[in-house]
Amino acid sequence: MKKVYTEQDVHEAARERIAYVFREFESVLVAFSGGKDSSVVLHMAYDYAKENGCLDKLGMYHLDYEAQYRQTTEYVTDVFTKQFPGIRKYWFCMPIYAQCACRMDGPYWTPWDENEKDIWTRETPENEYVVNAKNYAQVMGEDAPTTSAAPMKDYDFQDRISDWYGRKYGKAAVLIGIRTDESMNRFRAIAG
Repeated sequence: MKKVYTEQDVHEAARERIAYVFREFESVLVAFSGGKDSSVVLHMAYDYAKENGCLDKLGMYHLDYEAQYRQTTEYVTDVFTKQFPGIRKYWFCMPIYAQCACRMDGPYWTPWDENEKDIWTRETPENEYVVNAKNYAQVMGEDAPTTSAAPMKDYDFQDRISDWYGRKYGKAAVLIGIRTDESMNRFRAIAG
C-alpha cells in the first residue's frame, strides 16, 4: 500500500482522529512506552480530554521492560508522578516474555522475574501506579486478566490488559504512537 498525501498537516489529522476516538468510544487507553511518539500521543489525548471535560474516559499504561535507559525510567517516573492528573495510570512491572536478540539460549527473556531478582538491572520502581506480580490481583481487581504461572509474551499481556480495560471502563480504544517512516515492518503493520 502506498502513502497518500493530503493538504492536511499531521498535527491536525491527529487531532481529528483523537476527537473521533473520544466520540466513538467509552474509554481511551494510551500505551505509553516512554518514547517520543507515545509521549506526543499521550499529550494530545490528554489535552483533548481536558479541553472537552472527559478526563474520566482516559487512562495510560506503561509496560516496563526493566532493562531500559535510566533516562527513560526517570522520564516515565516524572510523567506518572507529576503530569496528567485526573486519569487512570498503570505502570506494569510484570514477568512477561520479552523478545530479545541478546541471548544465545533463546529469543526471549523475562524482566522482573522474582526467581532471578539477583540479576535484575534495577529495583522495581516505587510509586502508587506500579503494578507488579505481588500486587497485580489487588490493584487490577477480581476481573483482572489471568496471568499463568509461566510468563506470557509481552504482546499477549498487552492484549489482555486492553480487553480488561474495555470490560471495566466500557468499549475502549487503545492509542499507540508509531512512526512508520523508520520501519517498513511498522508501515506494513499499520497500512497492510
